[in-house]
Amino acid sequence: MASKEHTGVTLLLNSVSEILTQFDVAVLDQYGVLHNGVEAYPNADSALRVLANAGVSMVVVSNSGKRADFNRQRIASRGLTADLITSVVTSGEILWEDFAQETVLSGPGPWKLLSINGAAGDAEAWRAELTSLIFVEEVSEADAVVLMGLPDGDSFDEFTPMLRAAYQRRLPVICSNPDRRSPAPGQFVRSPGNVAAMYEDMGGTVLWYGKPYPRIYEAVRSQFPEVSRDRFLMVGDSVEHDVQGAQGAGFRSLFVRNGIHLSDFEDIPDTEITTVIDSLSTQYEVRPPDYSIAEFG
Repeated sequence: MASKEHTGVTLLLNSVSEILTQFDVAVLDQYGVLHNGVEAYPNADSALRVLANAGVSMVVVSNSGKRADFNRQRIASRGLTADLITSVVTSGEILWEDFAQETVLSGPGPWKLLSINGAAGDAEAWRAELTSLIFVEEVSEADAVVLMGLPDGDSFDEFTPMLRAAYQRRLPVICSNPDRRSPAPGQFVRSPGNVAAMYEDMGGTVLWYGKPYPRIYEAVRSQFPEVSRDRFLMVGDSVEHDVQGAQGAGFRSLFVRNGIHLSDFEDIPDTEITTVIDSLSTQYEVRPPDYSIAEFG
């Protein structure tokens, strides 16, 4: 069936099954679509089965600083049928691959990195067998700062001294999780994208890995070279990252409303949904998404 041109009006759906003929590859965000960080959304696994039964290939694309295998295991641990998923692509995996190809930083390795992580051991687990990287404890020793995750907390002020020291040395900051906030049960947690943005505001150089930047979408498309761009459907809950990234890649987009934008849609009549979507699209300077759904299902 031929793809429909986007009319500029978002089509509201009750189920992803309504548009199965419109795409061949579903590109699925992880947090805010499949699970909330702790547990799967109620209809997410059944939606995976609907897509699999229709012969749709599924790629999970996540702004996670961790590797792809770790995230596949995390998806399974949330009660989702991970075996239905064709592949997992993470910003952390793409960064690892680029370091392996020596395309991230100029000059020969090994490179000394100051890493910021959510938990002890995350950086070593990410590096694995990549011997060209050495982790250091001080900005004065580093060739670059890598933002993979953030420890729990409410403020970003604690990172200001480190960023100022990095800027004084004109170090690049590599951000492998561009998210500004991430969903968690009943709340949102701080994410590395804010710290990277602080560095840009200082005038520093940030190397961004993940959505909405092109590198991660091209990694997805390279797995299906025979599929035209408009036969990919990006399913995500972030207008800034998922919708914007999909449009930049030439993919269609399905905006899920119960993720990070949930509060924007609470207590409004159905007749106002597209108005709010249009407002968010204007805010993030993107076209309205092709489709929208209350939750992935």
